[in-house]
Amino acid sequence: MAPNDSVRRAYRTTFGEYARKLGELQRLLDNRAADKQQLEPAIREVERARVAHNSARDILASELLAGEPGTHASHAPATAGTKIAACVG
Repeated sequence: MAPNDSVRRAYRTTFGEYARKLGELQRLLDNRAADKQQLEPAIREVERARVAHNSARDILASELLAGEPGTHASHAPATAGTKIAACVG
């Protein structure tokens, strides 16, 4: 079973957000003047983006594997839309 467009879009969107947040954190780390008050929120944002991306990745993987013999789908397709909304919301 092929993943629907919203699953693929969520994967790409969350990856882009994760990459952007990592870039912002890297710029802060490169700036020697950055202080703890700037770094801590940036680190939390990277972690939030990472969790969202990992969730979207897992949903995409489960849909790619759904219907393949010998695989176990850990995410029911009926719940994928709810999980995608949580990832990008």
